Amino acid sequence: WLPEDLQRVFIEIKNEYQAPDAIIVGAMLAAISHACQQRVTLKRGKIETPVCLNLIFIAQSGERKTAVEKLVMAANVGFDQASRKNCSLDIPAFKADLDVWTAARKGLMAQLKSAVKNNEEVKELELRLRLHIESKPIEPVMSKTVYNDTTIEALLDGLNTSNPSAMLMSSEGATILFGPAIRGVDKLNI
Repeated sequence: WLPEDLQRVFIEIKNEYQAPDAIIVGAMLAAISHACQQRVTLKRGKIETPVCLNLIFIAQSGERKTAVEKLVMAANVGFDQASRKNCSLDIPAFKADLDVWTAARKGLMAQLKSAVKNNEEVKELELRLRLHIESKPIEPVMSKTVYNDTTIEALLDGLNTSNPSAMLMSSEGATILFGPAIRGVDKLNI
């Protein structure tokens, strides 16, 4: 009922955690869906839409929801952690590059103002300024794709500035169903 590779993973998790089948399979489907949702689209006629899964599992306390979730989602969460680490390493270099770029822009602007004031030819300076503006350093963006207890504003900001694909998840349903993100669900296109 599962592809062979997933069946082996399922059996390993089942043997290790003794969790209900639905929790294990659901967590696996959630991880796979999250990992590929921004790369897969569904075409219906001329309409193309992203695919996603909306999953809710109801289980009693002690049925290993959190343990299975942490295990199966480790790579997905690890992707976000690596992105944060890489971004934090890139920020100082970006700031230094931006300072140099800003100083060079100010110098070009001063030259341009002086040339205009003295009624001199400015075509070359305009071209240099345009080329300089095109070379502005790009700020590193941290890719955040997994959200737990978040506000709708933070989720929407992340979707707009970080990554257009995200997963809102928690092993405790109340965190999602009664948390701040659900209050703005009407703003999401789901």
